[in-house]
This record gives sequence, structure tokens and C-alpha cells, in this order.
Amino acid sequence: MKVLSVFFHGFHSDEPAPMGRIAYQRGMASFEFRPEFLLRNIEVSPFTLPLRKGLINAERGLLEGLHGLFHDSLPDGWGLLLMDRALQSQGIDTSTLSPIDRLALIGSRGMGAISYEPDEGASKTGTTVRDFDLTKAGSEATRIYEGSLDEVIDYHTIHGTPSGGARPKLLVGISQQGNAIAGSEDLPPGYEHWIVKFPTGATPDKKAEGAMEYIYAQMAKASEINMAECQLIPADDGNAYFATKRFDRDVNNRRNHVHSVAGLLNATFREPNYDYVKLTKLTLELTKSVAEQRELFKRMLFNIVSGNRDDHTKNFAFMMKPEGAWVNSPAYDITFNQGIAGEHNMTIAGKGKDVTLDDLLAVGRHASLRKTDILSLLDQVRQGTAQFAELAKDYDLPNTIQKQISTYMCKRVDSLSPLQISSYEQHVKSVGTDLGAATDRKASKGPRIG
Repeated sequence: MKVLSVFFHGFHSDEPAPMGRIAYQRGMASFEFRPEFLLRNIEVSPFTLPLRKGLINAERGLLEGLHGLFHDSLPDGWGLLLMDRALQSQGIDTSTLSPIDRLALIGSRGMGAISYEPDEGASKTGTTVRDFDLTKAGSEATRIYEGSLDEVIDYHTIHGTPSGGARPKLLVGISQQGNAIAGSEDLPPGYEHWIVKFPTGATPDKKAEGAMEYIYAQMAKASEINMAECQLIPADDGNAYFATKRFDRDVNNRRNHVHSVAGLLNATFREPNYDYVKLTKLTLELTKSVAEQRELFKRMLFNIVSGNRDDHTKNFAFMMKPEGAWVNSPAYDITFNQGIAGEHNMTIAGKGKDVTLDDLLAVGRHASLRKTDILSLLDQVRQGTAQFAELAKDYDLPNTIQKQISTYMCKRVDSLSPLQISSYEQHVKSVGTDLGAATDRKASKGPRIG
């Protein structure tokens, strides 16, 4: 039976707080809080791992037999691909690894404020301040994703994000001068923690993924949605990489506790079984803040209007402040997504598509929002997303994508707010009628790294 010590870094003290010990046996984890951690009386996972003495067993068969708090630390998608390829290159049969084996490999490199010992991985290799070529890293990341590169580059294995998401990505440090260093551990002075995402292929649509996410981040900010700082980094090979500052890291390498909705509920995000009605209730229960609940509601509106249908429970998270108060994390992983059969992953008052204003009112009733409040929030989102056609031209999105998204958003605004559609369509047409027209106007895309 393997046992790991668990440490919590979210109190922003000089040393992490010993939190407890986790063991794994017969497909199920058991966790026990340390007595001194219980005395703090701060809940780090209040719904499914409440503070109490004695062993707390996870549910066998759910989340690989882990508690949701610790399952949040595990990689999936890109991170899992890198971990498995690195292990397989060393002759290790990854099918024999338990989830706690993987937590041990992650050690202190995980997202958020939790670390694990002993660290049996290679996370402390002295490479955290190594300068590297971001263009080369992006090219190799794409080739790894496409399965055309057998050898896993060291800094991909060590610094690839141990988190969710399918897109290739790296943890990096970026200075104000635009220099980049690889780093998943603490960074030297003058550098900040960022995540850089790379395209999943070489076709025009795939190469536009970075610009697409950057455009959506700008529209979300214009809609007054809380977003982390981001930039679009042009590479020497013609690609553009989306980079976002990590909100689980602060100045001086302080770590913030971030907990996904999936982890909070001990739920798998791969099954579309959650509704925005439940999420608005959860937000108020956890944050005790009507303002945070309204922020969540606005994010729902943005996802509906903009066509971000990959709105599963792993793509919503909360942050805990050192004193124990909870807030929404900055929004993340926002981009146009087709969904499965055009459906949102998270339903809106029971519906996955063809959402109407009545559906929004139904969700709003559970958030104590009046119709006038909802229309006001919707108007903020409408104005923010109305910038799409102009931004799409500035960042050279393929014409087919421009037309597809513009058409989709016009239809969504029409179905949600019939009285406002005429002004929305007029604005879109005024800036984007001829989607194939060339433009000389190029917006700044951030510092060049590579």
C-alpha cells in the first residue's frame, strides 16, 4: 500500500502546511487530516472532504477512487499523454500505475496549492531557469500531439502542464522584457508564471486556435468578465501562441488554492450531467456572495452567445483566499466549440441548445435575478461579443471561421433578446460584411518570443 504526505501551500506562509496523508488500496483512496491542520478550521474542499478526524474514504469506482480534491491534481489530455510517453520511454507499463503513483510523480508541480511527497518523478532537475526556444517547443508540441514525434523532449515532460485540456501547452516563466524560461517550479525574480498553448495541427483552422482563444478572451473582458492577463505571442514559424498568466500563482511564487467544480462535487466532467441552475446555487453556497453569483451567471450568458459549448464542470473553478473565503476563479478555456451535436455540455434549465430568453429567466430565478438584471447582463455580453468581426479581421482568422461564428452569434442574440437583435446585426454587418476583404490593419500581438 502506497502512502503519500499531502501539503497545502494556500495559506501563503513561508512553508507549506502539512495537511495529512493519503493511502491507496484496492482501487480506493483513504485520507486523514493532520490534527494541526484541523485546528485551522478552514475547509479546503467543503462538500466532499470536510474537516474531521479519522479516515475519510473516497468512493470506489468514481474519479479513479480518489477524492475530488486530489483528482484535480491529476493530468488528463495533453498532460497525461506526456506523462505516459515519458514513462513508456523508460520501459514502464503505465497500465500498472495507480492514481497515487501519478500524484507522487507530480509532486510539487501540480496546479493549485497542493503538493505530494515523496516525489518519485523528475520534477527537481535544476532546469527551471533554462532559456528555451518557444517556437521550437511549439513545433515539437504539435508534432507530439499529432503522434509524429516519438521522442518526448525533456522540457515537455517536465514543464508540460499536469492539468486538464487537450491542447498542447507548457508552463513557462515570462519576463517584462519578453524573455521566456521553462519552469514548473519556483521562478527567479523578474519572471511571472504563464501557460502557453500551442496549435493541435498545421492546417489553417488549427493554426488559428491561439488567435481564436485570444479573441474570445478580449470579448470576455469587454463583457466585464474576470479574465487573467493574456497575450498572443507570434512565433518565427508563422504560428501564434495563446499565453495566459497563471492565477494559481502569485508574486514571489505564492500558490493559490484552486478547486474545480468537478473536484468539489466528486463528479466526472466527461459526463454532461450538470445544469447552470445547480451551478448558480453552488456558487452562492460556496462564496456567500451575490456578486460572485452574478459573475457566474454572466459567464453562462457569454458561453451561450459566443458558442463556447465546452462548458463542463472542469472548466469552472473557485479560488480560496488564505483566510478561507471563496471566489470565482478567472474564466479560462473560453473559445468557440461545436459541442456534441451542437449541445452545451452544461444544460441551461434542462436544455442543451436552442436556448431562449425564458430559459435564462428560469436560471435567473434561482439566482434572485430580475428580468431587468438579466437583460442588463445580457446587454454587456452582447456589446462585448459584437467586437468579434473586427477582432477576427485584425487577427486573420480564416474566412470560413469568421462567417460561421458571426452567423452563430447573430442567431443566439436573436433567440435571447429579440428587441436588441437589429442593433447587433447592424454593428456586425458594418464591420464585417465582406469577410473576404483584405485589411491592412494589424493589431499588436504582444512581444515576440522565440
